[in-house]
Amino acid sequence: MQGHRRNMIFATEGPRAGRIVAVIDWEMAASVPLWSLVCYPAWFGQAGYFSKRDPAETQLFKDTYIRELQKYVHDSLILRIVQNVKAESRRRFADAAILPWDTADSMEKWLSENHR
Repeated sequence: MQGHRRNMIFATEGPRAGRIVAVIDWEMAASVPLWSLVCYPAWFGQAGYFSKRDPAETQLFKDTYIRELQKYVHDSLILRIVQNVKAESRRRFADAAILPWDTADSMEKWLSENHR
């Protein structure tokens, strides 16, 4: 594994002290309000700005995500919201609303393709 120590979190106590317990890719890290995380990540359904993923692959990502959330999330409300279609639509709107200005054309195309 190649990386930098700033991307690694080490255990500081106990029998695992000194061992890597997590690796973080800071390039895509963000500090955001909880509401923006309580959904499926947008990239589950998009392979890029203009191409959609295969529905079976998208579902595989979603199923895996839910299984992982079930392991670590102790609030059942979060799981219900993640799986709620209306909440996901609102999140997608928020994603589009906070895009950088230089991607306004991409946002306009997305909105025209997904307008209901």
